[in-house]
Amino acid sequence: MFDFPRLSLAAGPRQRDVEGKAGNACRNGVIATRILRLSVFLLLVLMLPACDSAEPQTVNSDPLLPEDVRPEDYTTTASGLRYFDLKVGEGISVRPQSIVQFHYVMWLEDDRVIDTSLNRGSPATVVLGEGTLIPGMEEGMIGIRVGGSRQLIVPPDLAYGAEGVPNAGIPPNATFIVGIALLDAVGQTTTE
Repeated sequence: MFDFPRLSLAAGPRQRDVEGKAGNACRNGVIATRILRLSVFLLLVLMLPACDSAEPQTVNSDPLLPEDVRPEDYTTTASGLRYFDLKVGEGISVRPQSIVQFHYVMWLEDDRVIDTSLNRGSPATVVLGEGTLIPGMEEGMIGIRVGGSRQLIVPPDLAYGAEGVPNAGIPPNATFIVGIALLDAVGQTTTE
């Protein structure tokens, strides 16, 4: 009924070219997997608290769960955002208009993960102050040093407000816990 073309078993130039591309795709997949594993490892290392802290803290073995931080250890800003530096980085400090590259995990108070860059396999990159992030994340990133990690408690008015985003699983008046690991920053930065 159907006349299918016969495939030649001899590898012609076009066939070798296709096999070469397939080999490159396979190698690229291996490289991507290695980069993903390295990114997750680096995030775990960055989320560790500073070794010289006066009081030992426990670190979750699961990077997709928030750290237990005592309420009095958080710094509270005028807007009501609370933050705690899990690890103070050694690099430059970000300011508004910095281009930042970071990994993050965003949880609800019941420990449900709402969003994370870890599932994408690559860090998020944004310019602070352009409204790409929820206001609490934008404010909470100011002052982080490259190599550092910070945990935020973002009140509803600095997140999705009284409406929430029901189709994304975000209830009205949701408070978020956000873990951020800053990988790089350029532009408006400071060494202070």
